[in-house]
Amino acid sequence: MRNEHGASLVLVLLIIASFSIIGLSLMALNGTTTLQLSKTGENLQATNLAEMGVLHLKEMVYQTLVENNTVITPSNVKTLLEIKFLGINNQVYEISEGVGYKVSDLIVTTTPLNDIGKIERVTIAFKSTGLTNNEEFSIEGTIEAPVAVINEFPEYRSDEYVYVNEDPAYTHKDSDTIQSEEYYFANGFSYKGTNEKDVLRFSKGIVSLGSITTTNSGTYITINEDAHVFDIQLHHEDGKNALMCVKGKLYVYGPNPPTPIPQIKKPLDCATEINNGTTGIIAEEYYHTPLGANWNRDEIIIKAEYK
Repeated sequence: MRNEHGASLVLVLLIIASFSIIGLSLMALNGTTTLQLSKTGENLQATNLAEMGVLHLKEMVYQTLVENNTVITPSNVKTLLEIKFLGINNQVYEISEGVGYKVSDLIVTTTPLNDIGKIERVTIAFKSTGLTNNEEFSIEGTIEAPVAVINEFPEYRSDEYVYVNEDPAYTHKDSDTIQSEEYYFANGFSYKGTNEKDVLRFSKGIVSLGSITTTNSGTYITINEDAHVFDIQLHHEDGKNALMCVKGKLYVYGPNPPTPIPQIKKPLDCATEINNGTTGIIAEEYYHTPLGANWNRDEIIIKAEYK
């Protein structure tokens, strides 16, 4: 009988030991699973934060381009973005303590077209890193912003143009004076006539970054080659005419087309048009090309690789 009780005790102890081992194993397994789930959750959070950084950067690129669209040129779009990125490269944007994202490794390149004054797209290489207390996750790639069109005045070259920095006020004493060189007006120019037909003649082309203005009626401006101008304002009153005649291509770069809309006539003889009493703006070819770029948010492309 005593032997049977001893055997039963041993059996019970073995059963208790077995359940203890199983229980400890289950507890360890549960702890490991909880740790794995926690790690997976933080990894997913870090991934989402990295993606948030990419979207933040995309919107920043778009807003920077749109806000500066009237001053962007192929030569400065890269510089503009690089200056903007100086303030955000490696900056951490915190969502909560120890949790957030940062963008880094920002490199800007532009792809030019063959046409002068245009680029095809701007490309920004980036790295976006999501940060949690225990995890990091990175996305590397590029943001490409295609540009529809971007225009700028011809570049000044000292061997080609006479550079005029201040607005010259041409008056009657300058009328019928042939300007024999190509002129580059940094601030436009105004012309005031005192007779019924005062004519300012340019035997070559002009570039005017400011407005061309006639301050009196009865004033005429003739340009014998291409003209690149920001705006044209012709003065009419007292039954007198004002005329700008361009025997070549007329490019107007202001945000709005000039008033009146230029007339097109080819071949064009400016002396005949003056004698015939033609008024307004007339040219052999006319192009209105607003300064700046047309950026479309929907066409900004993200090419990313998850690390």
